[in-house]
Amino acid sequence: MRQFFSGITRREAQFTVAGSVLALVVCMPLLARADPGMVPGNSPADPSAEQAMDVQRGDSCRDLLPADTPTHVVCYWLTPPQDAAEVAAFWAADGGANLEAAEPLSPTASATVRPSPRRSATTSSTPAPTPTATPVESLSPDATASPAATDQPGTTAIKAARAAGLRIWVESDLADDYLAGATRFQTALDALAEAARQPGVIGVKFADNLAYSGFASADDVEAFLSRTVDALRQAVPGKRLAIGVVVPELGCGAATACVAAMRDKAPLATKELVERYIKASAVEQVYVSNGLFASAYHQHRLRDPKTGKQQPITPAIATRAQWLSIKALDWDTLAQISSREYGLAHSGTAALWDDAQATAQINARIGTVIGLGVPTVTLWGHHAVDGGRTYRLLDADLAGNPLWSQLIRQQLRERLSVVFDPRSTELGIRQDIAALSKAAGEIFILV
Repeated sequence: MRQFFSGITRREAQFTVAGSVLALVVCMPLLARADPGMVPGNSPADPSAEQAMDVQRGDSCRDLLPADTPTHVVCYWLTPPQDAAEVAAFWAADGGANLEAAEPLSPTASATVRPSPRRSATTSSTPAPTPTATPVESLSPDATASPAATDQPGTTAIKAARAAGLRIWVESDLADDYLAGATRFQTALDALAEAARQPGVIGVKFADNLAYSGFASADDVEAFLSRTVDALRQAVPGKRLAIGVVVPELGCGAATACVAAMRDKAPLATKELVERYIKASAVEQVYVSNGLFASAYHQHRLRDPKTGKQQPITPAIATRAQWLSIKALDWDTLAQISSREYGLAHSGTAALWDDAQATAQINARIGTVIGLGVPTVTLWGHHAVDGGRTYRLLDADLAGNPLWSQLIRQQLRERLSVVFDPRSTELGIRQDIAALSKAAGEIFILV
């Protein structure tokens, strides 16, 4: 090359350099737009090339999604909703063919205690599904105050979640502590704030199924929100704050008798009052519980506008009705609205669903919700003990099952969260979190 340039004139050398630059400017864009098959490993026919999943979706699906939503992780339902008016004439588009049966409402069901995310090894205060994955109607009380956030299990869990590359939230239901008096409330608040200061923690969820029970009035609920939010804003500035709510009537669709029954069941958790709480709290995120009250819904019926026949409100119908209603209420203009799903956990040592049933459950409970624009779905039920039963997403000892395999296969990791109690594990904190991180990209650590 040195001999070549030494044998030509200076002007010839200048023309050579200019010609090379011009060729690069003109040719590189053409190469960039070349057929992928021209580049090894990128041919559509090349089995080694990574391809987006071929997902079945309805004609109006894309119009309902956020602009930046990846198409390969959403739109699993067969007949998507058309608009908010469908709420008033809601019916099951897939005919219930792939939906589970719900058990009748237990006559001993109770709604006199508040659900809480904190659990010990023998008791849980979070709403849980029945052994057949149909959620129970009663919600267990929380008998103990929050432990210190700096204890070994909580600290270890946060470190393990960081190592697994998870987005980390810390969570505790402070409502029970608030109702128990100033001393207990301050202790629990301090513990939650201390946990939130740990490296890697991005947010704090401080209430679950707010106002379902325990409070005497909506004003009391707002007083709790005001005091807690003010304290957390000062204690952990810059952290995202979140609450969890449950609105039983939203799963009823247009079944007026169901709506009336659900308002009687939870008079301080109606859609009007919950909207008032969301506005009063001014938190960044709100998690709406899904997958509860299956027995209560099953007592009521909706008319199928195509056949004119009445059909029971199944869990999948209630899910779709709830999230269509939330979309119509425009709550996403007040905060980021996400789902906490209780209906996918199972009790016993092994899951009851095969691959087809697991896929149908994911379609109904996760696909429909994400397809309506909900950014994330949080799964409850990793070694969660409630009413003497242990509920799981994986099987015992972290063994896989069709549900977990399908969750991983559907590539939903960035849209899924899990709830994790570091004091209630299968094989240990690090092993459990490593297993959970294969399907979920976010974790709520109970403190």
